[in-house]
Amino acid sequence: MAPRPRPMRPSLRRRPSTPPWPGRELLWLWSKPRPGAVLALGVEIAVIDVQITLRFREHRHAEVVLGMPGMGPLLGAEFIACTGGDTDAFGSVGRLAGVAGLTPVPRDSDRISGNTRRPHRYLCRLPRVFYLSAQVAARFCLTSKAFYDRERAGGKTHKQAILALARRRLDVLWALIRDQRWTG
Repeated sequence: MAPRPRPMRPSLRRRPSTPPWPGRELLWLWSKPRPGAVLALGVEIAVIDVQITLRFREHRHAEVVLGMPGMGPLLGAEFIACTGGDTDAFGSVGRLAGVAGLTPVPRDSDRISGNTRRPHRYLCRLPRVFYLSAQVAARFCLTSKAFYDRERAGGKTHKQAILALARRRLDVLWALIRDQRWTG
């Protein structure tokens, strides 16, 4: 039996020209870069940042949070927003670290125990706050840089060392808020 011939695919050149679809000109106008609109967005974002900063400075923990190296007003405001403004609701620093995704969770099976992994369920914004502040502190704060360098010398990767620093900074921030004193 002879193979069946493949149907020929019509070339794009032979296709009859179609009129432009409706709205094509409108889409072109909308997608055209408008420098004025981009600058207006930049101004709007700056105004919102100032509003967030002013509102954050009214909070009772603002001085303590801003005293931590690497925690600016925007990350501090995000921390206050994620915790609801009151860290006492968590009960302990371990509970807050678990909600923040900074503690390992067990991955044990039957007779095998002691295995841990990073958690899958946590409040998504809290790790971002501590990860970013730990990265900044690892560069500019001498104490945090020394801790980071010790972790790296101990064989941890950059991400593991930053997460360890983030957990340590969470412990310090918890103690500072509990005692109502700041580091600066």
